[in-house]
Amino acid sequence: MVDAVVDYATRLGQRGATDSLQIPSISPDGIVGESTILIGPSSELMAEPAGYDDADIVDGPAIADLRARTAALGDVKAAPLTEPGPGSGAQGGIPFDEFDE
Repeated sequence: MVDAVVDYATRLGQRGATDSLQIPSISPDGIVGESTILIGPSSELMAEPAGYDDADIVDGPAIADLRARTAALGDVKAAPLTEPGPGSGAQGGIPFDEFDE
């Protein structure tokens, strides 16, 4: 489950988007429940082993939903870097050819 949440959070962050999720969780006392989390570009998530036995939650439908949401965001691809042209908004920029000296 945690891998699916982290993958989705990563893709949302790449897109500059946010989402609220209800996911199965285990309290520090070992009680299984549900938690609501907000994830997005400024989210700081951390995952670590729970530290006690029987702490694994396997929720196939929830994982499938997160994987589908992640896939729906598509791949993030870098745009090629091009030399700024007139009117590009680059004020006082150094032309790229000056870096080759």
